[in-house]
Amino acid sequence: MGLLAVEEMPAAGKIIRFLTCLCVVSALACKESDFNSTHWKQPIFASGSNDSQAMGKHINLNPDSCGSCHTEQYRFWKESHHRGAISSGVLWQLPKLGQKSSDSCFSCHSPLQESSAQIKKNLGWISENSGPASNNEMREINEVGITCASCHVRNLVWFGPPPQAKTTIVDTSPHNGFIVKEEFESSLFCKTCHESPEGSNKINDKKMMETFSEWEKSKFKKLNIQCQNCHMPDRKHLWKGIHDRDFVLSGIGTQINFKDLGDKLQIIATITSTNVGHRFPTYSIPKIYLKLVLIDKDNSLTILDDSVIGRLMDIDLKTEFYDTRLNPGESVILTSTLEKKLIKKDSFVQFEGIVQPDELYERMFEFNVEQKEVLGHSKETVLQIGEALLQKKKSRYTLFHLERSLPKLTVPSQ
Repeated sequence: MGLLAVEEMPAAGKIIRFLTCLCVVSALACKESDFNSTHWKQPIFASGSNDSQAMGKHINLNPDSCGSCHTEQYRFWKESHHRGAISSGVLWQLPKLGQKSSDSCFSCHSPLQESSAQIKKNLGWISENSGPASNNEMREINEVGITCASCHVRNLVWFGPPPQAKTTIVDTSPHNGFIVKEEFESSLFCKTCHESPEGSNKINDKKMMETFSEWEKSKFKKLNIQCQNCHMPDRKHLWKGIHDRDFVLSGIGTQINFKDLGDKLQIIATITSTNVGHRFPTYSIPKIYLKLVLIDKDNSLTILDDSVIGRLMDIDLKTEFYDTRLNPGESVILTSTLEKKLIKKDSFVQFEGIVQPDELYERMFEFNVEQKEVLGHSKETVLQIGEALLQKKKSRYTLFHLERSLPKLTVPSQ
């Protein structure tokens, strides 16, 4: 099965093709009347607060400051995609979106009032001396994505999960102690940014993001396996996902088998979602390309079967062309039946999976580069799009590569 052709989008009228829906639908996804709904209520309380001196408190929102004590968490965070939640792929869209529409993107990509205010200042939307944290360290900080304070600080108060070891929190502890919340170890804590809210736009009766719902329907919820168990093992601030080969491999199983059909040989290649707690892959962005190939001793290749795992959408996120993603426990099977007499000696089969983590982004960015004049993009915008496109293309990788020699073939006598 090959990729379905995507209709070419009309560019008349300078219609801007933005991937804004994922930002818009992610805001205020959690409406439960509990700690999560308060903690993630938008806009988030100013975390450092300009009134810190008057209150006799001081909170440094710079992640570098956190890293002086929380060295391991800081090290992992610096390598994570959470840190890069604000990148050139987001920034180039903001001027066209405008300040009001961009707020829905900031709710997940730059949730702190202080960090989003810094972006608005850089864009000239607000003055340098306006907005929260105009007089503290946030003015010098370059980290405006998801930072330590995005999850752990609200209104001059620190929050965190229960201590792993028995300890006593006293007034002289760092931050004057912190408020323990078990919600930090629950999948519900992740829902706000990883589940589109109820009532949001649906395509083919599916929301744009349903990761939390996918997990709720799986065996993993029944086994009390939370998002954090896989994406933050031992509380490591890794948040690994589709971009990490080893992490993805740990969630799937692959194999090649043969079935003797007399004068024919059937080749069966299987990939199974074994340990993924939601659909594989979740979201409409990534794609996994599968190919089953026969190779003879002269290295002549014959493609026996191929397939794509993913949800293919147009770049406006209005039309779904197909959805072949796997639910937990589901498999994709590639097969081919060959006549034994036509198979050359010493032939073998190859089963390969290629991951394109940012397929939809690549398509959208390429369109905007190709239509830059019609869409009226500035040189600066084109440079930002080009930088984002290059970054996304570099994320492609080979997930697995299996080879098996064909079994000794015996053609039945007539």
